[in-house]
Amino acid sequence: LKENLSLNNPIVTILDDEDDGNLAANDISLREAIVHSQDGSKVSFDNSLKNKTILLTRGELRIDKNLTIQGFDNGQVTINGNIDRSHS
Repeated sequence: LKENLSLNNPIVTILDDEDDGNLAANDISLREAIVHSQDGSKVSFDNSLKNKTILLTRGELRIDKNLTIQGFDNGQVTINGNIDRSHS
């Protein structure tokens, strides 16, 4: 059984697109931050991810609660939906 884990104001620390149940502070993906955040939380990004790209490999991100996703004041994190538009 997967335990019901909950995060309050998580910091995304890895670029991987995963939800492996490991919510150690140095292993939180954007997907895990969104899935496991408490309603009303603020999701932010570790400085090590500044000017990097998160490639979504597990499909769309579903946000079903009230969240704030806070980027950087200087620099950015790019979220690539991994969609090939050349065939549309």
